[in-house]
Amino acid sequence: MALIYPDKIKTNNPAAYSIIDLKEAAGAKTVAKKSDLYALPDAALSSDKQGADALGTLYYVQDEKEFYYLADWAKRKTADGWRRTSQLDSVAGLVAAERERAEKAEAALETVLAKLSATLQSGVYLPSNFINGVQHYAKQTLVWSDKMNAWGAEWSGDYIIEDGTYKEV
Repeated sequence: MALIYPDKIKTNNPAAYSIIDLKEAAGAKTVAKKSDLYALPDAALSSDKQGADALGTLYYVQDEKEFYYLADWAKRKTADGWRRTSQLDSVAGLVAAERERAEKAEAALETVLAKLSATLQSGVYLPSNFINGVQHYAKQTLVWSDKMNAWGAEWSGDYIIEDGTYKEV
């Protein structure tokens, strides 16, 4: 099998820089400060000189630690042409909400398992199907919250608890 090397782009004038289409350059587009966004040359932003291909392009602004995108080609040289993306804020919010949901589910599971354990220790007979249902619910909860190994749970069951009753799955 032959090893394939990519084409190298270089200038035929060693005293100058090569010119490439920015869309073909890999890596993140980064500027040091927000005002550098307004100074980006049109040729670096758009290949078609109309700006349609530049709209939505993300740039990371280092001093603000934020991503910005070009929203208005006509205002590209001003702050009004650029918008801070809230994508990363949304992701952080989703992660926090998921963490809170997982903690609540874990607390509810611990309560159910504690009540089940107390009931079994009191000598009350519970059908094995009911116990399997609780174990199945616990297994599903523990799998998504990444606690299966921590609890040492290796349960099996074909039942699930729903609205206070257990049902065959």
